[in-house]
Amino acid sequence: MLKSSRSIMRHRSFGMIVSAISVLMLTCSGAAAQSTQVGQSVRVQNVVTGSLDNRRLAPQDPVFASESVSAEINSHGELRLNDNSRIVVGENSVVRLDDFVVGSNGFQRGTIEVAKGAFRFITGNSPKGAFTVKTPVSTIGVRGTVFDVYVNALGITQVILFKGEIEACSSSNCVVVNRPCDIAEITSSEAHELPYLRSGDRAAEDSDYTLTSRQNRFRTGWRAPVLACAIRAAFDPNVGVQPTPPHGNEGPGEGREPEPEPEKMGYTCGINC
Repeated sequence: MLKSSRSIMRHRSFGMIVSAISVLMLTCSGAAAQSTQVGQSVRVQNVVTGSLDNRRLAPQDPVFASESVSAEINSHGELRLNDNSRIVVGENSVVRLDDFVVGSNGFQRGTIEVAKGAFRFITGNSPKGAFTVKTPVSTIGVRGTVFDVYVNALGITQVILFKGEIEACSSSNCVVVNRPCDIAEITSSEAHELPYLRSGDRAAEDSDYTLTSRQNRFRTGWRAPVLACAIRAAFDPNVGVQPTPPHGNEGPGEGREPEPEPEKMGYTCGINC
């Protein structure tokens, strides 16, 4: 018996819809494949998302140029770029890996945009000056350093330097900080320095600068050497007696505590993390 023309048309229409959906899925899944991989996630706590294909990141997942990486509340991600630079994306934060150009030794150029929240950057093998960090109100020139960036809801930016040197610029002026624990603040109208880390109330500082407390949350290579800040304050006659820094606040090489076990810290972690 011959099929009616209406039945044939229904089958054709269904087939066209399935084909269209398949093409759309292939296009979306291929977005990451068509982008340049600039690094990978190393450790992920709770929910960290990559914007390409809107995928939830797991350890050893690639991250790509022009991709935003976001961490939700009570979450953070530790990334390693191809030049061995290391990044911490703090909780409730959005960081975009933008404008990367691969050079003969690492990256010739790279721009990282911090839209909101907390971000740590530890430079790797790329030439000095290769990286620029941008926030809604500032441009930060990087000259081989370890530093943290905090961006509030208004875009006001605070940068804590731990090693090296940075130049933080607003729309009207720039400040250069090159002493460990110095803090630069950038608003929409100016850049200026604040009192250095550990020169004020410890509890208030830990609340404002969330990456500097409980650093045993991070792998050793992703920690900042905050002990140097407490030492600086201890020899500063203008600063009151500071309490001993809590266990787990040390940066690379400053503490001998064992690596935290991922399953006990609430991490999602692969075999080799």
